[in-house]
Amino acid sequence: MRIYKHYQVKNSTKLRLNKAIGVGLVATGAIGISLYGWLVFFSPWQILILQLTIFVAMAAVFSILAWVGRALTTIPPPKSIVEIEKSPESIGRTLKTTQHNS
Repeated sequence: MRIYKHYQVKNSTKLRLNKAIGVGLVATGAIGISLYGWLVFFSPWQILILQLTIFVAMAAVFSILAWVGRALTTIPPPKSIVEIEKSPESIGRTLKTTQHNS
């Protein structure tokens, strides 16, 4: 019975921690939105903030594009169906299948 009670306390502590993290994330998001809104609409650095925002967004898009391109160039192509059919494993499977069907 003690183990069960300890388990309940542990879960309630996790639940409280998760809620605290959630509240912190919501507060951070709201503060971030408010700060960004002020920087874009009311600060003397409006143009600079917009330029930085667009630059970071485009850098993220092009980084993902470069990552996909790198992955395509470094990953070896898959075997063709002809190579797979000629491989010893598939011959063994074919023999086993025909033996079971006979």
